Amino acid sequence: MSAKPKRDPELDVWRQNIAEELRAFFARERLVKADAARYLGMDQSTFVRKMNGKVSFDAEELLKLGDWMNRHIDEIMAAAKKGPTNPCLSHSDEPDTQGRLTEWAQRGYELARQIYGVKNSYAERVDGATQAA
Repeated sequence: MSAKPKRDPELDVWRQNIAEELRAFFARERLVKADAARYLGMDQSTFVRKMNGKVSFDAEELLKLGDWMNRHIDEIMAAAKKGPTNPCLSHSDEPDTQGRLTEWAQRGYELARQIYGVKNSYAERVDGATQAA
């Protein structure tokens, strides 16, 4: 018999923080978990286990969920980190922060947009967020 692999406590904290951030966002925006589960193409009970932090979301699920919530994945992860974050990932309207957004972040977003079929481009999303503020 093989021994059951030990869980990494650091990953457990990350999983719980991501789930907590998602639950808070869903509550603030009054989003319906069943709608999100349907969008992701997963069983509602599986989605609930992930939202409760029992099971991890994979990267593709988080990207697609972020698109559904109209929220950047880096914002979700930064909020889940609950500490100092990389200013290059910030999408705030502050001029000094916005100027530090790297070309690599834009390339990554555009690649994810192509892969997952996000409708608007990075520039449209940033411009839309600026106009909404």
